[in-house]
Amino acid sequence: MYNLPSIIPQFLKAHNIADSSRFLIACSGGVDSMVLAELFVQAGQKPALVHCNFMLRGDDSDSDQAFVENYAKDKDLTFYTKNFDTTAFAKEKGISIQMAARDLRYSYFASLLKNHHLKFLCTAHHADDSLETILLNLGRGTGLSGLSGMKPKRDNILRPLLHLTKSEIIEIANSLQLAWREDASNTKTDYQRNYIRHKVAPVFKDNFPGFDTGFKNTSKQLINDDSLLNYLLSEKIQSLVVEENALLKMPIAELLKIKGYPSFLHYWLKPYGNFDLPSIIESLNGKSGRVFVSGQHELLVDRDFLILRQAKQEKNHTYFINEGDEILEVPFLLTTGKISASDFEISRNRKHAAFDKDKLQFPLKLRRWKNGDSFYPLGMKGKKKLSDFFIDQKLNLYEKEDIWIMLSGDDIIWVINHRIDDRYKISETTKSVYFARLK
Repeated sequence: MYNLPSIIPQFLKAHNIADSSRFLIACSGGVDSMVLAELFVQAGQKPALVHCNFMLRGDDSDSDQAFVENYAKDKDLTFYTKNFDTTAFAKEKGISIQMAARDLRYSYFASLLKNHHLKFLCTAHHADDSLETILLNLGRGTGLSGLSGMKPKRDNILRPLLHLTKSEIIEIANSLQLAWREDASNTKTDYQRNYIRHKVAPVFKDNFPGFDTGFKNTSKQLINDDSLLNYLLSEKIQSLVVEENALLKMPIAELLKIKGYPSFLHYWLKPYGNFDLPSIIESLNGKSGRVFVSGQHELLVDRDFLILRQAKQEKNHTYFINEGDEILEVPFLLTTGKISASDFEISRNRKHAAFDKDKLQFPLKLRRWKNGDSFYPLGMKGKKKLSDFFIDQKLNLYEKEDIWIMLSGDDIIWVINHRIDDRYKISETTKSVYFARLK
């Protein structure tokens, strides 16, 4: 039998967590969470308890809530609880009851951690839960991380019982003479996890002596292997990816030199959403310019780079600059003004522009460029479409999308950060200069 008062202190020490940290325990009233709460108490801790009432089992749900609340009062622990209309939420979002309950509870947990300055959320997941997760992931398709199962620590979520099996937890509960609540829905097999729990996992345990010990050792080794792989991949990504103006750029030639580069690419993109990886890989040797979108991020397959950025949500607006304006703060910071031509020195900075003021028609306008726009580029002969000008400048799709233009009347006078219009340049006859400087 385990040395019960040492279980939590040893876990905290192993993961470099100060025992003075403030903990929140998710407590359903079942045997797992009651053992977790009691082990914290046995270790001299005063965790807060949180119970979610999903109102799915009538009086039983209310009884579970009352049971956990009474335990908290008996142990002098802070108690939080909330009732959820889980069925209505699931219908509104078009998701399963199980997914709805998960979303509701973790959103509530996050608010408690933030609002009450609690540092860690502790859940009562154990080795059997991790096995079920691995089998679920295997059925859906997964990689090394999915085969590693649950991690004992992930960000601010702790799972101190992950090294214990369900039978060991029940043994601990009985030795502590703990009471707990039984959820009858856990015995049903109409949910995937419950089916694995009652029909699949027992086959392994019944046919392989010592399976629990072997599984825990294997899971621990896979977690260590996954951590090492993640570390090495992170190092490699840092050496390859260049950050420029909120863009992350991966050189395609260097990527293709990596053996198993699809897995490397998957690891790089994984934090940014669920991209269509097979299509991205297929496009690497095809025509450049394809864009793949995933949630809040998008990936451009350019000529030489994969370019990742946050997806643009900006609407097309037109902004006006009056003659007396000196500072414009949106859509970006721009300073403007006028000065005598005799006192002005031309700057070669592309973020600076200067015009013959007498040729301008106020208010000036700022907007995004659009197909069909054209101007007379300074230093070039004749009229040119912006789309052709961008090709000459070798701009990628993202860079094109970010282009703003300044107009006087219907004439483009400045492709901002690139070139002014030749018709509005300063000449020997210019008396007054109007300048604009991008910050």
